[in-house]
Amino acid sequence: MPDAPIAAIVLTHAHWDHVGGLAALRTPATQVIAQVRFADELARVTGTGGHYRWFFGAGFGGIDPALAPDRLIADRETLVIGDTTFVLQPVRGGETEDALVIGVPDRGVVFVGDAFMPYLGSPFVGEGSPSALLDTISTVAAMSPRVLVHGHGPLTDMFTAEAIAPLGAAYAELRAHVEAGIAAGAPLTEILASARLPEVVRDHPEAAMPFLISWQQFAQRLQRQRTGYWQPDGDGLEARAPAEWAGALDLLAGGGEPAWAEAARALIERGDHGLALRIAELGLLAHPGSDTLDALRLRALDGLRERYQQTNPFKFIVYSEKAGVELPAEVR
Repeated sequence: MPDAPIAAIVLTHAHWDHVGGLAALRTPATQVIAQVRFADELARVTGTGGHYRWFFGAGFGGIDPALAPDRLIADRETLVIGDTTFVLQPVRGGETEDALVIGVPDRGVVFVGDAFMPYLGSPFVGEGSPSALLDTISTVAAMSPRVLVHGHGPLTDMFTAEAIAPLGAAYAELRAHVEAGIAAGAPLTEILASARLPEVVRDHPEAAMPFLISWQQFAQRLQRQRTGYWQPDGDGLEARAPAEWAGALDLLAGGGEPAWAEAARALIERGDHGLALRIAELGLLAHPGSDTLDALRLRALDGLRERYQQTNPFKFIVYSEKAGVELPAEVR
């Protein structure tokens, strides 16, 4: 804690990893500022079960749902502290609807919080908007930033001030592709498989990596928001428990536990660790206590952790928890 009193705390959004420590900094003299939709987002977050504790954090359920800022920002405002002027700009995305970006015009710096995460909202929470992300890109670009300061590094560091305008154009092209697929009744897997690298990314290499690590999440969130609980490929028509699938596939396998193990092993050898994990886990439902299937499950998880450790920390954390592999505190 600094010796001088904290005059103001500006919350970029209501996610647990950004508001959980507020009580340690807040004093009676501190003004807490947030976006006008802060309470709605906080309710959405605290109302979601944090099944994966390594992802949500051990204290996820302890966030006070009544947390109330002192000042809410509905439109662009300025805040002057000392000789520094801050521009507080509400935006609606792309991670949360209550995003508040903070510009320091004299320095050419914009604090964007998690507005440019590779994920549109938490994968386990119904939030995030591709359209709002495009609006946010336009808004931030209009602030003419020299440097963007993100809430999480190093993965977000590649979302640079120079990259966001061409990235917005690439997202717009991807949105048109996904919307055309939805209109044609194509399932999500077909929409993803038919996507192509936008031409603007070829011409602006600084936007290539941000696009490549985020395009699938963008497309998936858009498709889920525009479709219902019955999907074009029939997914959702009949809700089946994993144990039911395991029983049906066990009949198909015929050979019992060895057939499950052979299939999982073959998938691992061809590099399809995601499908191998699914087969191993269903096989364990059909044949609980199988040491062979349990070992294959862990091999599949190791392959997935290796694949995503540098490109998708959310998946890396979830697969590590499923494997029971301890992570350093700074990763979790």
